[in-house]
Amino acid sequence: MEEGQNAYYRQLLQDRPTIAEDMCVTWSQGASLEEVARGFGANLATAEPRTLDEVAEEAALDGWERSGGVVLLLGRLHDWVVALEPSGWQGARSAVLRQVSAKGRSICVHCGPLSHHSLWFALEGKPLVRIPWLDNREGPQPHFLQAQEVGLRLSEQTDANDWKASAYSLAERVTDTRMSVDWLRQTHTRYLIPQTLPDELIPWGYEDHPVAREAAIAEILTDPAGHWREIAVLAAKTAIEATEVKGNAITMGLRNLNSGIFDDADVLEGLRNLKESLTREYSEQVANIGPGGLRKLNLRLSAIDTLVSALDRDANRAAKNAAAAARKIWLNEETMVRLQILYRCALHPA
Repeated sequence: MEEGQNAYYRQLLQDRPTIAEDMCVTWSQGASLEEVARGFGANLATAEPRTLDEVAEEAALDGWERSGGVVLLLGRLHDWVVALEPSGWQGARSAVLRQVSAKGRSICVHCGPLSHHSLWFALEGKPLVRIPWLDNREGPQPHFLQAQEVGLRLSEQTDANDWKASAYSLAERVTDTRMSVDWLRQTHTRYLIPQTLPDELIPWGYEDHPVAREAAIAEILTDPAGHWREIAVLAAKTAIEATEVKGNAITMGLRNLNSGIFDDADVLEGLRNLKESLTREYSEQVANIGPGGLRKLNLRLSAIDTLVSALDRDANRAAKNAAAAARKIWLNEETMVRLQILYRCALHPA
């Protein structure tokens, strides 16, 4: 049966190449068509009848020609709602999967550009596993679907077409529904997504990381827009501590940050001079320092940029710029998780 199923989808991918290249397909059970649309962030008022070919043409237009946002096509296949996204990938984001699987199950096959292919499965609002092509599977339960993967080539070193056929075969086994050429030709409902959902505040897979439970981080997570200043301050302190950059300008900058003194011209000038000094010192010793020295310099320069940004009187701008500068500093997992959370909180809509 396995080979017959794989052969069916290999042929379907040849007959309907639209679903094989730069396409994201998400099956959701337990939610209505409108609930799935909302889970993707779609505007329900934009609902119009469309075929997949029509939506693919619409999605191929440049943004200025395609007013209204990202294109999404929803249709029913037995008791599942199927979302098709030509040139899209919203269904392959944990923020969306949590929404559309909240009342049941969702499985997503993303055949992205180049080698970016992956399969996701979520149950009752929790993404459990991601199976990428040619890479290790991820998630809190990476082998949750293993019993249904017998005979499929998802975890082997296989070519892209075989992997895609296996991914669609696994989706059929999970949903107990078969996607056909006739169904793909039918008219379904097109929606537009005016603004995609923001990234989740905690990176997927790190929800239970100790950093996410730190008092300062936990407080920020409750209301990111109400903690712009705290985001900027914590980003700056984390960056300075992680990179161990020192100097009188750093000391004065941190003192001002703790005291709520912003836009101090002397302190900002001192930080600019420190950047110039570090760069000059590296240039003079480059022959003896090696490539590791350049990385260390760049990390320290990013840390100084973070502190300068955090000293901006405008708290919103300080949070965004400080977090953006700090997220370049990936020295260890703890630092990475903290700075990623701060960056996502800084960009989270008010």
